[in-house]
Amino acid sequence: MENQENNIIFVTTNPLKHKVSYKTINYDSFISIININLENIQYVSFDTETNGLSPINNQIVLITIHFLGVDYNLDCTLIEKHYKIFEILNLLNNKDILFIGHNMKFDYKMVKTNFNISIKNIYDTQIAEQRIYQ
Repeated sequence: MENQENNIIFVTTNPLKHKVSYKTINYDSFISIININLENIQYVSFDTETNGLSPINNQIVLITIHFLGVDYNLDCTLIEKHYKIFEILNLLNNKDILFIGHNMKFDYKMVKTNFNISIKNIYDTQIAEQRIYQ
């Protein structure tokens, strides 16, 4: 049986059939999926869940990344996984891939503090909404 600690959950949805399916894959398989599809990924929806609001005193516990119609949930609670998550974020973090999220200022700070990665290309829906409705 595969070690569950080395797995991530990915979620596929079919809104027309109101169907959601959950599967697990390991981090290396996810990295392979990214590498195979990297030239087709124009944007990712991105969100972090944390155990507090301070980038200095708190940690990321979950990262959700959505691309090409699939949600991937990365468990960040085990320190052994951080090098794999770092590798995943580095693969996706290039000038050709847009990171879309709400309140990306917070997510940016958490990723910078937890993984020492500066996300390069960001679209923040919170800022966009503020500009539209100000």
